[in-house]
Amino acid sequence: MNALIGLLWALGGAVLGFGLLASGASAWARFARVSKREGAIGYFVIGLGMFGGVLGLAAGLAWHARSAPPGQGWLQLGQGVLGLAAFAVVLAVAAWAWVQTREVPVRYEGNTQASLLLQFRMAAAAAPEGEARQWLKVDVNTAHTRPPALVLQDEVRQQGSQLVVPAIQGPLVRARRRLIVARLMLPGGERHEVFMPRMRRKPDPRADWSDWVSPRVVFDVRTETEGGAALLQMRWRLRLYGE
Repeated sequence: MNALIGLLWALGGAVLGFGLLASGASAWARFARVSKREGAIGYFVIGLGMFGGVLGLAAGLAWHARSAPPGQGWLQLGQGVLGLAAFAVVLAVAAWAWVQTREVPVRYEGNTQASLLLQFRMAAAAAPEGEARQWLKVDVNTAHTRPPALVLQDEVRQQGSQLVVPAIQGPLVRARRRLIVARLMLPGGERHEVFMPRMRRKPDPRADWSDWVSPRVVFDVRTETEGGAALLQMRWRLRLYGE
C-alpha cells in the first residue's frame, strides 16, 4: 500500500512540476518575445516542463517520506521508489506489447522488406476460360489490413493436369494471423476459398516453399453457403526486396 501511495505522490508531483514550469516558461517566452521559428518556443516550454516534472517527482517522493512515522522515512521512501519502478516496468511492457502488435511491414537484416509469394494450383480442366487474372482475385487479410495480391499472368503455367497461378503481395505486414482469400469468378457465380497458412509474425525469408495446403473454408457467394469441394490448393514463401 505504501508503494502505491508513494507512486501517487510521485506522479502528482511530476504533473504539478511539469505544469508549473511549463506555464512559467510559456509566460516568460511571450514576455521576452522568444522566436517562434522552427518551433523554438515549443521546445523551450516542453524542455523546462520536463525538468519541472523530474523535480516534482523527486519532491513528491520526499514529501511521502516525510509523512512516515518517526524512524521510517527511508523505508517509506524506498517503498515509494519501488512503486515508481514497478510502474515504469508496466509502462515498458505495455509499450513493447503495443509495438509488437502493430501491423507494419516486416523488416529483415539491412532494413530490407519482403514480398509474399503465393502459388495456387487447380485442375486445368476446371479452370474458367480467359486469363487467370480475370477470374482469380487474391486478398491477404490481417486484423487491420487487406492488401491485394497481384496475379502474375505472365508466369501462369500448366504442369501436367494442373494449372499453376502465381501471385505476389508486398510488402509483407507483420501480423499474428493472415487469411489468404482467393476469390474465384466462376460461370456459376463467385466463390471464396480461404486459406489459413501457419505463418509466423516474422517468417523466415530463407525458407523454401511451404507444402501445398487446401482451403479451410469454401464459401459460395451466390447461395451464401459454406462447404463444397475445394478447387484450389496453395503454397507460399518469401522473397526479399532486391532479389
